[in-house]
Amino acid sequence: MQDALTHLPTGVTTSTRDLCRERSWACHDLDRNSYRPHEPIAAGCRDLSAALASNLPRGGSWPRFVAEIPRGRVLGSACIAIAPPGTVLADVSPHPFVPASQHRGLTGAVWCPPPQRLRGVAALLGAAGRQNYYHWLFDMVPRTESIREVREKANVDHWIVPWSRLPVVDELLDRIGIDRHRVVRLGRGEQVECDLLLATSSPAPLGGPIARSIGFLQRHLRDEQLNEATPRRRLLLQRGASRRIANLSELAATIDDLRLEIVSTEGMSLATQMETFGNAELLVGVHGAGLSNAIAMFGDAALIEIVPRWYPVACYCVLAKEAGIRYFAMDAGPADGRPTRNPHADLRINPDRLREAVHAVGANAVR
Repeated sequence: MQDALTHLPTGVTTSTRDLCRERSWACHDLDRNSYRPHEPIAAGCRDLSAALASNLPRGGSWPRFVAEIPRGRVLGSACIAIAPPGTVLADVSPHPFVPASQHRGLTGAVWCPPPQRLRGVAALLGAAGRQNYYHWLFDMVPRTESIREVREKANVDHWIVPWSRLPVVDELLDRIGIDRHRVVRLGRGEQVECDLLLATSSPAPLGGPIARSIGFLQRHLRDEQLNEATPRRRLLLQRGASRRIANLSELAATIDDLRLEIVSTEGMSLATQMETFGNAELLVGVHGAGLSNAIAMFGDAALIEIVPRWYPVACYCVLAKEAGIRYFAMDAGPADGRPTRNPHADLRINPDRLREAVHAVGANAVR
């Protein structure tokens, strides 16, 4: 009754596969996903290497599946998957770092409008980070591969994604072969009910891209006309709004000596990003979504990630390992020199540390 009145879910499961078995719904088990064993992390100091290592996703493998949910629903811009009569599928639409009982689908609202009906078969891509390029690449788009192992794209009537202001979303969907006329974008509080909902397992734990997803993205996005023989660039990526390098003027001589070219992805099309980073033998940048473009680089390239000392997130270390790219972590402090826990704070880069980092990735990577 509460579900009918509020149009919100009232329960949760952490195993969509078990729920499908209980209710005799189809659930397609695919070959498992896994991580490669991770070697010690090369970093400018032992503390940073240890901090990144402590944040690595655990190894091993985990199930990969596509569940067919009759009259399944998808709620809001978080694209929360719901099985009838009102069960949140927590392993399909993960809400990390909280118990399943506190999932956003159960606690994020008190009422929403009745769901709009979608006729036919709908596939859910959206799950997390709708405004973030990294999450589109590694948490949403790779689900397409699982869905197409079960159904041809012509047999999917709707592709459900979150509404996003990211300018490259349409281009990204085009490149992976999704007809934009079949795309359903959900905003806050909106809800759809599908004749049949295709819901997939997460491609990887949040914050840990795997080789399968990287390979899928490279096949669809990377400019394969580029190769190791292409003239190579050395790029220093400057972020647009937060976590910026605040002392670029102080670094000018070092940047010039190292032949680094300052670039920003602000306003770049997806095609231009793939071409720009595909031409790079070296990418240096502060932790942020722009480093996801390392998928466009070739195997002899190198990634130097500038990691805030107070924010040692390991996802790009994992990306580099899974993509076969050289990696080095360089620590940096806050721009104003005062202690902070703000993950968006601007940084000051030590010129000597930058030189040491470029030297550390090896001459073959920075010809």
